[in-house]
Parts: sequence; C-alpha cells; structure tokens
Amino acid sequence: MKLKTRLNITFFIVVISVSIIIALGFWTTQGLLKELGGDYKWLAQRISFSIYVLLLIATLALASGIIITRGLMNRVLKLIDQVNIFTRNFVHEAKDLEQDTATDADELELLSRNITKLSASYSEKVSGLEEAMTKRQKAVRELAILNELMGFVSTEFKFDLILKNFIDRTKDLIKSGFGGIIIYDQDSFTPTVYVTSEQIEDPSSITLDPEGFFKASIRDMIPVRLPAEQKEITDTAENPIKITELDIGVSDILAVPLTSSNLSGILFLANKVGGPFNREDEDILMDFAFQAFQTISIHEEITSLAVTDGLTGINNHRHFQERLMEEVEISKRYGRNLSLLILDVD
Repeated sequence: MKLKTRLNITFFIVVISVSIIIALGFWTTQGLLKELGGDYKWLAQRISFSIYVLLLIATLALASGIIITRGLMNRVLKLIDQVNIFTRNFVHEAKDLEQDTATDADELELLSRNITKLSASYSEKVSGLEEAMTKRQKAVRELAILNELMGFVSTEFKFDLILKNFIDRTKDLIKSGFGGIIIYDQDSFTPTVYVTSEQIEDPSSITLDPEGFFKASIRDMIPVRLPAEQKEITDTAENPIKITELDIGVSDILAVPLTSSNLSGILFLANKVGGPFNREDEDILMDFAFQAFQTISIHEEITSLAVTDGLTGINNHRHFQERLMEEVEISKRYGRNLSLLILDVD
C-alpha cells in the first residue's frame, strides 16, 4: 500500500474519532441539562450556550486542523514523491552510468587490443624494414668489395697475386682470421696453386683428398661448414678442428667450391670474428665467390692467351721470362737449388 493512501486512511480515522468524541460530549451534556431542569434552567441555558460555543470552537479548530494538516500532508507527500522521483532517477542514472562505464571499459579493452595489434604489426614492419636495410647494406658492401677486386684484377697479371687479393677481400667481407684458395686439376685433384691470406704457398705442401674434408665441395659442389650447428665455441685453442689436408687447426671453417669453364678450386675461410659461421655466411660467400671467380677465371684465360703462342700452343718468350723470375724467387724463399737447361731444337 502506498504511503499517501496510508496517510489518508489515518487522517480519516482521526477525524471520525474526534467527531465521535465531540458528538458524545454534546449528547452527554444535553442529557445532564435535561435532568437539571426547574430552578436551574438559567444555569442549564448558560452551560448549554457555553457548550455550544466550545463545540463550535472545537469544530472550527478541527476544521482548521483538518485543512492545515491536509495541506501539510500534501506538501509532505509531494516532497516524498519528489524524493522518490529523485531516487528513481538517481538509480536509473547510476545504472546508465554503470552500463556506460561497462561499455567504455569494453571499448577501451577493444581499443587496447587494436593498439596492441597495431603495435605488433608496426614492430613487425619495422623489423622487416631493418632486415631489408641490413640486407641492402650487405649487398652494397659486397658490390663495393667486388668492384675493388675487379679494379685490382684489371691492373694485375699475376694469377697468384690476384688470388691473394681475392682472399683478402673475402676476409674483409666475412670477418675471418684466416683464409685460402686451392686451385686443383679437375681430373687428378692435384693442387696447382695454393694461396693463403698470409702468403703464397707451395701447392706441393698440401694434399687434396676427394674423399676427405673437402669431399662435398669437390664431389657435390656444395659448401662445407664446421661446426655445422650455430653454437658458442669455447676452448678453441685446446680443441681445434683439424684439417689434415692443410695441416692446420682452426676454431671454425667454411669452404665453398669454385668452378668455371677452365678452372676448379676451393675457397675457405676460418676463425670467424665473433663466432662460428652460419647459413647467411654461406649464402654471401657463395654469391660473392661465384661472381668474383668467374671474372678471375676469364682474366686468367685472357692472360693465358697473352703468354701462349697462337700457332704452336706453347708458352711464348714472355711467359718464359715470368716463370723464370718466379722460380728464382721460389728458390730463394725455400733455399732450393735451381737449374736451367737450354736445348737447341735445331
């Protein structure tokens, strides 16, 4: 039951109760006055008049009280209604605010996920760009080193010095502590030229076993890398990798085949700075070595034509002089005896 209805019922009961009390008082007074009668008639009239006046005043007071109480009750009820309306509005607004807050939280969470995805995508793109830039820088550096090598090849005629420069450029491209090139006869696998990053070696000082360490490079024309797995190398001085064909010990080594129309060889690098060789080093070295060796091979072929007699196919006088000076230098370097035999063909 509503508060207004309860107040109306209570007010109605109070009015009826007061009216009944006044009526009972009036009837009781009338009964007493009738009993007095006779000599007390004047007194009864005065009492009756006084009672009527009191009843009138009581009635007026009751009516005024009813009007005032009714007005106050209406104001109180109106105030209560306003409070109820305010409370309901507040509750609705609180619910709306809660829903809006929940919606905002969902939107913020969705926005956060989108930002996270965008950040991950941006990071991936940045990583891709950095990787592409790194590859481009390596390619530019590779081309620059190749260009320097080609410049040296165009001004030098000695094959072993060209190979020495080739090794030095390759060491610079892939930071390594040691390197070398072996040129061998494709039929007998006999080394004909052996040049390291330290000096021009005597090819007879090494052996090239087609079933040994360089088997994959000789037989299958693929790179050889030790250690094969990318891992940290420790105690390399105590436990080096033994390369019996070259009679050396290294911490790590990478060898790639060299081939052209007229030459066959092996290029190897060892003791990489900062760790063992990896697959990327293989790809870079294979690409660089192939391009450089093709140019060197063509240069060697042209040089060979320059020192060969076109009619007989034998070496000419210029080649004789160059070889004589080379043999003299080798004799001095290794302390060997040198003999020169001159025959008159006629």
